[in-house]
Amino acid sequence: MGKIIKVNPFLYAVYLLMIIYTFCILMMYDSLSLRFHASIALFAVLSYLVSYKISNKKVITPLTLIIISFCLFQSGQTLLFALGYEDIFLLKWALLEEIIIAQIFFNYSLILLLIGTTFKTAYNINTVEKQDIHLNRQISYLKKIGIISLIITLFPKLLIDIYLARFSLSGGYSEIRNYTTFVMSTNGFLYIAYWIAGFFNFALYVCLVAFYKDKRTRNRLLILMLIISVLELISGARYEAVTRLSVYLFLILDFQQSKKSSIKSAVVVGLGGILILILNIVKVFRQLDEKNITQFISMISQRSGFIDGIVELIIEMGGSMYPFILINRFVPSTRFFGGGTSYLFSIFSVIPQKLLLGFDYSKYTNLQEWLTFEVLNQNSGVGFSMCAEAYYNFGWLGLPLFFFLGLLITNVFDSNKLKNKSLSFKLFSVFLFDALLFYPRGQIVTFMRPIILMIGVIILINRGNIKYIKNR
Repeated sequence: MGKIIKVNPFLYAVYLLMIIYTFCILMMYDSLSLRFHASIALFAVLSYLVSYKISNKKVITPLTLIIISFCLFQSGQTLLFALGYEDIFLLKWALLEEIIIAQIFFNYSLILLLIGTTFKTAYNINTVEKQDIHLNRQISYLKKIGIISLIITLFPKLLIDIYLARFSLSGGYSEIRNYTTFVMSTNGFLYIAYWIAGFFNFALYVCLVAFYKDKRTRNRLLILMLIISVLELISGARYEAVTRLSVYLFLILDFQQSKKSSIKSAVVVGLGGILILILNIVKVFRQLDEKNITQFISMISQRSGFIDGIVELIIEMGGSMYPFILINRFVPSTRFFGGGTSYLFSIFSVIPQKLLLGFDYSKYTNLQEWLTFEVLNQNSGVGFSMCAEAYYNFGWLGLPLFFFLGLLITNVFDSNKLKNKSLSFKLFSVFLFDALLFYPRGQIVTFMRPIILMIGVIILINRGNIKYIKNR
């Protein structure tokens, strides 16, 4: 299989930006404002999107969505600050110097990520197609795995979501945390159901990939997905509902040929607007201690316009720079650099804690709990972030990780190649997209389980395919 490394001309512009930015930091650090540093990030991502549009004739793709989510979650508040919005909580919770250091780390991570995405590996499509002769056999194996997994996980998922929705309606969003803590501390049926329910997305995605050409089955899966998502939104949860919808759009818009890319863009923009509206409604719903319809309507009527709603969401969800600031305060002064332990031990997340014979991998991987409960001595979480985890493990030497991340995503989410890739590759791309969409706001252990399971499924379907070929 021949391959050629293609370099996007935008690479040279990014190199130049990094050199100029580094020169400014070295020569004029004390005189550079937060707005200047944030403007560098804003300029980098906007110029990348323009370059991507020129070279690919489209701008809304899984690759650009991952980059946008990375920017918004890691640096959303400071990007707004660069645009003139000064009412951000980072300025109230941290020193200006700390925010600037966090912004510099983010800027370099973003630039290295963009540099990584400018390298593409061009594969010979005909060679790929020859490797996929037994595609129907692969699909058959995948359908069996997906259906069996969905049957096993559906009832526990519905049970847990109905419980959470009921608790949220009766006691508010804060009551859900108490319920979740109670479930995780028990050894009974609810604990087993809660653990099995965690595999529902895995089962759903396998089915979506296996049946992505079957419109009727795909629509049935969409209805099921919407029912589950509504239950989650009632309980105030947003993460899984948003990622599920994003994955579905990814499957429909990028796996299949479309007549016009403008139609695809219009669909994504329209659904994105609806999603923002729903998220704002859910935000109001979460703030109600008592689910009173009159109070709910009153709060909705007092909300600002659509643009202000977007700004509020970015301010709320774009505060993941704060965990980096905290990590920078306490590492290595309170706890030495992890040296990659959080990445390494996250592979154990696929195994239930109670089956590990006393080995507690979470003390290496659950950095959010360590930061919240042990370091800050708080009752509620402060979240975590991709940049914070990289710095925790390697300090400033963690920056090169973002180059390799960019290299990975540009070669996985190239739309032109996805349509010609094997079923295994498409399955891998779906799970990676789901993982990376919200990973900037979390830590690697949160998505390692589905990634490992996905690799296991790929091995199974390919092993079955090999046995089929040998028996012929």
